[in-house]
Amino acid sequence: MRYLKNIVSLMVIVACPATGWTDWSSVPLEKWTAAKSMDTTIGLQPTPGVWSEQDGCLTIEGRADCWDTRLVPGDQGADTCITVGFTIDESSRVAWRLPIMQTARWAYHYGENASGWDFGVVVHHKDPLHFYRIALSGHRGELALWDSLGEFLQLVPCAVEVGKPHRLEVVSRGARFVVTLDGNQVLDYVDRSAPHAGGRVGLAVWRSKVIVSQFDASRIAAEITPYTDHRPDFRFEQDGTTAILFDGHEPISRYFKATRDGSGALFQSCIKLQPGGRTVYYTWLGPAITPGPGHGVLPLVGDLPDAFNVTKQGEELHFTFRTDRPGTAKADHQCIVRYDSKRGVYRYEYDSDLTFTVTEPFEINAFELIDPLTQNNRPPGPEVAYGWNDLDHRWHLYQGPDRRWYRYPLIDHLLECSNHETYWGKFANVLYPDESACPSFEIDVAWKRDPKRHFQLGLCHWGYDYHHRESGSGDPVPPGQRRRFGITLTAMPPAEAKAIYELSAIAPKVAASPDEFAVFDPAGSTFAELSTRQDPKSMIIWRGGQVDKKVGRTDDHSLRIDGPGKAWVQIYQHAIEANADRWWVRGWYKSRDVTGRGLQCRTKYSYGEQPEKIFYMDGRGGSDWTYFSFVTDVFKQRDCTDVGFELDGMGAVWLDDVAVSALEPGDDPEQTTWPVPAELEPSTDVLIDLSMDTKPVGAVYDASHNGHHLMLAGDPRWMQEDGRGFLRLDGADDGATIPLKPRLQALDCKVPMGQIKTLFPLEAFTYEFWTRPLIPVDGPNASESLLNYRWNVNLTFNQFNESDKTCRLYYQNDRRTPTDRWQATGHVRIERRVPYDQWLHIVTTHADGRVALYVNGEPAGDATYDTGTPGFEFFMVGETYHIGWTYGGGRHYRGDIGPIRLYAKALSAAEVAERYRNGWVPRP
Repeated sequence: MRYLKNIVSLMVIVACPATGWTDWSSVPLEKWTAAKSMDTTIGLQPTPGVWSEQDGCLTIEGRADCWDTRLVPGDQGADTCITVGFTIDESSRVAWRLPIMQTARWAYHYGENASGWDFGVVVHHKDPLHFYRIALSGHRGELALWDSLGEFLQLVPCAVEVGKPHRLEVVSRGARFVVTLDGNQVLDYVDRSAPHAGGRVGLAVWRSKVIVSQFDASRIAAEITPYTDHRPDFRFEQDGTTAILFDGHEPISRYFKATRDGSGALFQSCIKLQPGGRTVYYTWLGPAITPGPGHGVLPLVGDLPDAFNVTKQGEELHFTFRTDRPGTAKADHQCIVRYDSKRGVYRYEYDSDLTFTVTEPFEINAFELIDPLTQNNRPPGPEVAYGWNDLDHRWHLYQGPDRRWYRYPLIDHLLECSNHETYWGKFANVLYPDESACPSFEIDVAWKRDPKRHFQLGLCHWGYDYHHRESGSGDPVPPGQRRRFGITLTAMPPAEAKAIYELSAIAPKVAASPDEFAVFDPAGSTFAELSTRQDPKSMIIWRGGQVDKKVGRTDDHSLRIDGPGKAWVQIYQHAIEANADRWWVRGWYKSRDVTGRGLQCRTKYSYGEQPEKIFYMDGRGGSDWTYFSFVTDVFKQRDCTDVGFELDGMGAVWLDDVAVSALEPGDDPEQTTWPVPAELEPSTDVLIDLSMDTKPVGAVYDASHNGHHLMLAGDPRWMQEDGRGFLRLDGADDGATIPLKPRLQALDCKVPMGQIKTLFPLEAFTYEFWTRPLIPVDGPNASESLLNYRWNVNLTFNQFNESDKTCRLYYQNDRRTPTDRWQATGHVRIERRVPYDQWLHIVTTHADGRVALYVNGEPAGDATYDTGTPGFEFFMVGETYHIGWTYGGGRHYRGDIGPIRLYAKALSAAEVAERYRNGWVPRP
């Protein structure tokens, strides 16, 4: 599916066809009302259609790639007959009919604006989340019954043509729909899943032109809906390069071979778990083995549909396929698709036999069976009145190592509690609750376990995909090892899942978390309503800071930030559904003993060309409650959006009654401004400047005023020697991090390949360190890390030699390719023997295809790289430097650390020598 971006105008005037009717409707157009769409795939668009009455007819001209719907006033009831005389004068002429895979983290109402349709009749419309649409394509000669909760319920051929007058009759009695076109019945369907009873009726147009000569809606007598047992009729149908799995006329899955990242992985998307149900998630079928190209998924052998060997066995559909990554592993897969009549759900049962084809022992990072990413599976945000469920979030129910049932909430602020060990063998896990069918996954881990590894479920950091994988630091896999495993994608009835939920215990990691979070309220957060991981009150909470239960502007609650520090709220669900150009952020703050730049507000959009806006608020020294008000346009684009408050410096601030709301066009609230003193403007030449001049309290201040403070962990000691300050790390528990601001985050720099983005939007840069390493706590054969960013960059000391008092200095900062997250290209690695237990000035410069290492002002080695590769570092969620340890907490550094700097250019050899002589000036 391709969502066309151009807005097309189809302004053609034609005469009303001679159909025998003089006035198209007894209800004039001026009394019809527009219906809101809950699908935000259209973005911020103008009015998508023009509706006009002319010569006794209604002319509708679609102008955008979305449905434009208007409704007749009044509830028509559950039993109605609609008659429409119409001509599709110009068709959108789009061949696609099913949406592509898409992680609809912002849209519960996924797929509403799937392209390829021209004209529609809307019935039983209660609200944007409860209605049906009978859609017609004149280009393809096809009719679809679309349900706001079940999406495409039926796709049937019909004799509708472009330029030809037609008469459509839609009879809906409760959950039964009978549709005739020009006197010929084309549809007789009963929606057994979640029928919408009653509501308004109306018309809709996509990017087409339609002339309506008659519209009539009348109530009819009710009849008992003839429910019968469901009898499945599975078949595959080719749709371009994809294979669509149908049950009768209902599409229930879409299989395709990935081409965007070149991986060739097989995906199953638009997965339905029950007849008439909505699409729930998509996943690749591989499995995924890392390290490996892209996500490490084994590619499908052959192309669809020929890659599937399909047979029909009674009411079951069987098919086989192969996946293979030469030199790593190959697998044979068999799938059985069947209908579980007892539960009323589908079962997609995969049985796989994998063999490692490596030629030497292979160290696995992860062996992942599936990674379901939700489609249409998240509840709407605060802007929507529809109550998705009482909890406002889901629980992941799973069987732990003891086979007991545990649960953890599927919410976005569970980073510390997102991976959970499961039973090794046959186990199940369920997403609960759901109004009609709770998605469940039955896993059979049938290969012999390495005692050093385990199987786990993992919630991704944005909270909508669920990893099923083997993990841990085990022994290398020998060539020829076989692994058998089974995966069943199915669902449980709500009552069955509820019984498991009531038996389950809170997952151990979640139960051990003492954190409290203030609940976000777009109308104004008072910080009095609190949420915990064990008993979440909301999916949207304030992070960072600390709720102060003794200080408040009008009550006894506020959010306190101790500097340097921050507090923020991620509002993407709320922001996207409001779909507004501008946002108003306001509230109150007070401060005490604030130094540095003071308080500032950042509104951040992580994936945009303009990553953030900064509103300076001052607050230096101290202040009583002070009002602030800002307007930002950052949130007009979708996805992860933050409102953050940062205290840049020492001291404390309190926030209260903070509101974040969408502005209507023309709204122009009064805003507050504070000038930034010239001496506090962020440096553009030095992006990190940690001088170590004064004793830190929790953090070393970034004198560049870019906010890249060194946040201390453990108990590093600040010391002085000859008038120069430095930190001493014990090599056991001490460490530090530098959380990066958007300018230096991997999501900031836009590059062609999409998600894989470089760390620095800079042509050249330089790292500078003063360091005095000592032998690690674990002995001279151990390694200790001075600098680490995920896997790259690495600045490490190892191979300590006590005889000559030297060690190896190892610097690594590999380049990446657009399609390879795990393997580097242009290995940038430099090593040099250096003395330990004495101060070293270490500098690495990067520019024009060359990385140079300097030690104590002198050149000490270099490496080259291809300037055509995307950049240094690649991982999309890396946002932090680790100083004195590695990502994950290993290789603790023992020794002393002096000033740390990052320059926005490559220093010359002369400048490096000058920095060595005068870059660390003693202070009295």
